Amino acid sequence: MKPVFEDFFRVELPRLIVFLVYQGAPSAAAEDAAQEAMVEAYRKWPEITTPRTWVRTVASRAWGRLLGSKGLPGELSNDAPHAAANAGPLEKVLQSEQHRDAIAAIQQLPARQRQVMAWTYDGFRPQEIAQILGITGDDVRANLYKARQTLRKTRGGAL
Repeated sequence: MKPVFEDFFRVELPRLIVFLVYQGAPSAAAEDAAQEAMVEAYRKWPEITTPRTWVRTVASRAWGRLLGSKGLPGELSNDAPHAAANAGPLEKVLQSEQHRDAIAAIQQLPARQRQVMAWTYDGFRPQEIAQILGITGDDVRANLYKARQTLRKTRGGAL
């Protein structure tokens, strides 16, 4: 059963922003792309059959458009929101030192590996990721393997 949009929005917006940050989006751009995807989801809500997949796909495309249109540098950002006394749940997650380190490590991966890791961290299986990204399951598994190997080396064995 599909959740009511308001419930979906409340639960998924912070997760969607983190998903985009894992792919290399600065937090402000991730928030913009996530909001754009959620607005579009609201408009098309009755038609959407797999909301989590749908908003992540739309948000990823929105982030890609932002990258292209603003001519953002190729260098990725790990700019988690700055600490604030009244930080919300998203900011608290992004501010933790361990999480910042993980984001920085993931953002050093090649683009496809970042993409596969972001989808994996969000709970999608390799076959689902393959369908979403339009690549083979073997390609997903190979990218996931390479990403994990690199992250183990980079982070001293910790994932």
